[in-house]
Order: sequence, then structure tokens, then C-alpha cells
Amino acid sequence: MWDEPNPEDSPKAFWALARKLWLPIFFLVTILLNWDHPIELAMRSILFLLSTKPSPLSVYLPIEKLCSQPMHQDSDLYRLKVEVQDYKFFCLAKIESTGQKYILVGILGGWWPLQSFLWEGAL
Repeated sequence: MWDEPNPEDSPKAFWALARKLWLPIFFLVTILLNWDHPIELAMRSILFLLSTKPSPLSVYLPIEKLCSQPMHQDSDLYRLKVEVQDYKFFCLAKIESTGQKYILVGILGGWWPLQSFLWEGAL
């Protein structure tokens, strides 16, 4: 039991998480440091969100990672319907497979999944 390696404790998993979270943390620090200056805060926030919006075509990278996981090898994830809507500050991707629906939001340099209970009635 103690000899099994825990993937959450490995340095590779830590750096992957750190790489994903450094932009949101930096954005939060920017907001906290400029809280007393609302015009400067608005300008920095707009520039930050515009410059860190991912490309709409980069949504296929997280989809490919999902398809390559061992638990999804036999599923129908390769037959997907992907719709990407590009907005000024973020991208919204609706992914439909047979019986499964996912929504990803592209903001702050990455693609973040929305929980299904947030959008179940909206579709």
C-alpha cells in the first residue's frame, strides 16, 4: 500500500498543475495590487484577458489528451462534434459525443471544463 507511487505527489504532476495555474494566479495578483486604481485595473485586466485568450483551434489538444486516456480508448470519443465560438475575451467550445456533452471555456491561457450542472438546462 505504501509502495505504490501516488501520481499527485510526483514532480511531473506538480509542474503540470503549476504550468496550468500560473496565469490565473498572476491575474489575481494583478487585480489585488491594482485594486485602489480602478482605471488602471480595468486597462490591465482587459489587456491581460485579450493577450491570454487561447486560439480556437487549440481546443483539440485537450480533446486529444482525453481520447488518449486508457479509460476512453474503447469509447466513441473519436466521433465528436465540436463547435467553437470565439469571443473577445474567451472562447467557448461545445463538444458532443454519443451520449456525452462537454463545455470548455478558453480563458487565461488554457481550456477549463465547466461542470455539467451549470449548463445542463442551457443546451
